[in-house]
Amino acid sequence: MTELFHITERAVWLEAVQAGGYTMSTRAVTLEEQGFIHCSLRHQLRGVAECAYGDADDLVVLVIDTAKVPAFQAFADSGTFRLPALRNATGPLQLTQPHQVFTLGLADLAAGRGLEAAEPSGWRYLVQEGDNALAAADTVATGPGNEYVFSAFNEGRFVTSTAQAIQAAQAIPEVSQGDFELRLLHVPGLHVMALWLHDVKGNASDLLVPLEPSPIDTPTGQPVPAALLLQELASKSAPAAATGPSDITGS
Repeated sequence: MTELFHITERAVWLEAVQAGGYTMSTRAVTLEEQGFIHCSLRHQLRGVAECAYGDADDLVVLVIDTAKVPAFQAFADSGTFRLPALRNATGPLQLTQPHQVFTLGLADLAAGRGLEAAEPSGWRYLVQEGDNALAAADTVATGPGNEYVFSAFNEGRFVTSTAQAIQAAQAIPEVSQGDFELRLLHVPGLHVMALWLHDVKGNASDLLVPLEPSPIDTPTGQPVPAALLLQELASKSAPAAATGPSDITGS
């Protein structure tokens, strides 16, 4: 459901095809130097092209199949992980299901604003051993650009519910046949997280899937129209928004 793109120069890509491997991170920076490959969402392509390749006129856009390309592999028996779920794994681990995290504040909910007010705050991946989701890996933005750094690994019910919600969402005909982008909505002031299925073409209404553990009445694990869940969140946000800084910290 999530598309990732990478921009590069045509000559660089043709060299990679002939060599049988792509070794660049971004323009004039190798994968070995950077440690990762810079990628973009569809709506970020124009900005990245203008910023990094403004003086170039022969570019290609690579579409990355996130289901086939593991973004991260390591053996858990290296002893480098602190989380028991990762430390006790016996096989190779992969980062899968990349989804951008958006944060929505109580003040916006209380004012009647919806998903358009949600601010991007990072990216999250599932860490899988085979078909089993063991943990989530979080990244956070480092500045006004599109740079992100690793933040933390997390495990528990939220990871399991995220994996189950993604599986349930992929079984919905409207989602599998449409052009939905996988996101995560975080409302820290209410301790609520929901899988966000965003229709990037605007042909259908966005869907939200509340994740466990959850303090709200809307059932978890089932996709609901975004407006329905936002209505409940707005009703709970008015008194909470007046109490202080919990909108930011969630404490």
